[in-house]
Amino acid sequence: MTTAARKGGVAVPYRRASILVIDDDLGIRDMAAEALRDEGYRAVTLVNHAEAVQHLRALRFGLILADSAGAGVADPWAALEAVKAAAGDTPVIIFSAHPPRVFAGYRERGFAGLIAKPFDLDDLLGTVKTVLTGQ
Repeated sequence: MTTAARKGGVAVPYRRASILVIDDDLGIRDMAAEALRDEGYRAVTLVNHAEAVQHLRALRFGLILADSAGAGVADPWAALEAVKAAAGDTPVIIFSAHPPRVFAGYRERGFAGLIAKPFDLDDLLGTVKTVLTGQ
């Protein structure tokens, strides 16, 4: 079995990886977490980026799905960059309803992927698997 997620320097089978889901929309947050859990992942959910940055000071995850800030925010990158900085080497996938062009250059900024909302659960799970396994 391919292992890419790490916990304390020890490889963890990708299907047992812990994934942090950050989204202010309860329905999307719960749907994504439930789909991840159904696939054998450990999913933890948080409502906002500030809360995530606090948690990331003490906890590590195999992957982070981070919603972008709301449409009224002038710089949708700021909160995502804060999460990415707190995450260290943990891959962060942007999870957003903003038009994809808003996040052009996400790879150059060090983000692992981009999932546009609305999303298909199979696409979400496929992207998660790809990032965790490096395939």
